[in-house]
Amino acid sequence: MWLKKIIFTLCLFLISFSLAYSNSVVEVNSNNLLSIIANSKGRVLIVNFWASWCPYCKKETKELVQLREQYDRNKLEILGISFDSSKHNFTHFLKKYKINYPCYLASDSRISMMFNVYGIPATIVYDKDGRVAKQFPGYVEIDELKKIIDGLISK
Repeated sequence: MWLKKIIFTLCLFLISFSLAYSNSVVEVNSNNLLSIIANSKGRVLIVNFWASWCPYCKKETKELVQLREQYDRNKLEILGISFDSSKHNFTHFLKKYKINYPCYLASDSRISMMFNVYGIPATIVYDKDGRVAKQFPGYVEIDELKKIIDGLISK
């Protein structure tokens, strides 16, 4: 089990690194996303839905980048899912905001329905068992998010 976690963490790190420092775009469909979420059990997971044109997404992304630096990757993982229609805008956003967590471009319109995302930004927090602990439609204050994360990590 621990080997699976190490490999998964390494894969997420490599994807994050390659996306942050290259023009590559990794697309995700609803099945892939469900698999990624299932494989992150054992740590708190934040899934943030965004788009490069969204003003609140920009503010939230800056805060998530800071949040990523404050927590151990073995305790907290952050994933970004973009609803951008332009790969160029997606990669430009990743570089501009120096995103330090894996981000994927949604390739499947079912993602928004499956995760009850009807506006952006939207954030879902999963507990260590992979269950939804909290869902935020719209912008979430970083202090509120930290309280939830800290509570889930300490369980």
